[in-house]
Amino acid sequence: MRQLTKQQVFDGFAKHMAKQKRRSIYPGGVLCGYRGPGRTRCGIGKFITNAQYNKDMEGQSVRDILGPFKLAQFANCDTWMLGELQSIHDHECVEDYTMDRFHRRMKGLAKTLKLDTTVYLAQKYPKKWLAPLKPKNWR
Repeated sequence: MRQLTKQQVFDGFAKHMAKQKRRSIYPGGVLCGYRGPGRTRCGIGKFITNAQYNKDMEGQSVRDILGPFKLAQFANCDTWMLGELQSIHDHECVEDYTMDRFHRRMKGLAKTLKLDTTVYLAQKYPKKWLAPLKPKNWR
């Protein structure tokens, strides 16, 4: 498994969220999920291959799954940064939220870690986040 740099994770997260336009919600609940309905993935789940994915990851923070699930692609990444990206997905990409909070947190993270914002700023984000997809059997 290729190890990712902080910059690659930051850029990949930004591209993924701009394309997906919504949070990934774990089926059967309100928790954000590494995998969700309609092939949605959270900003961290985007980097977890199908071979690595395990349903036992759901409901756990990225900090808690790094070791037990041997996610070597994150070996060069700051666990604090991964947690921040997960938090941005979970708390700022909420249905009908405008982009202000998302952008404030992304720019703050980039500044703190001295990351380049070129790729992040080049993305076309929705004016508001879309509602998460729901599984067919969800009530």
